[in-house]
Amino acid sequence: LWSAGAMVVNSRNEILCVKELRRNYRPWKIPGGLAELEEGLDAAACREVMEETGIECTFQSVIGFRHTHNLQFGRSDLYFVCRMTPVEKLDEDGTSIITQPVAQENEIAAVSWIPLDEYRDMVEGNEEEGMKPHPMMQKMMKSYDSNSDIHATVITSIVPGRKPSPMYCAAVPK
Repeated sequence: LWSAGAMVVNSRNEILCVKELRRNYRPWKIPGGLAELEEGLDAAACREVMEETGIECTFQSVIGFRHTHNLQFGRSDLYFVCRMTPVEKLDEDGTSIITQPVAQENEIAAVSWIPLDEYRDMVEGNEEEGMKPHPMMQKMMKSYDSNSDIHATVITSIVPGRKPSPMYCAAVPK
């Protein structure tokens, strides 16, 4: 099994967040979920964001991933955190129009654009309020800030009949 989460940050430096109907360990989390069979990483991340929030977005890169064992169905899980940008339209003055998200019925309780600094504070935790830090998302935020993402390149195979496929790797200096 593998799943994708999406850090969707708009031009106002707000991150798209959701509250699930069940299993909320934090006030907010990034949208995401399980990939479908034969679905690409970019397509899975975009689909999950659209399903949970109604926001159309574009895949940019992979920020990082977590590998955990004995999760849903007793299987291992790879959870990819992707850098995404929302599709923003411009008004007649050239100002970006930020689409308001809509929560997915039967799965998402609330959805909102949260100031990135507010999300960062939540991830860092607040011992006085009894909120522990979120170690995985702390690392993802550091990677997000450093722009040290993993990018996709489509490669061809030497195997006859195999379709080209994306390969993800860190940027290589020229």
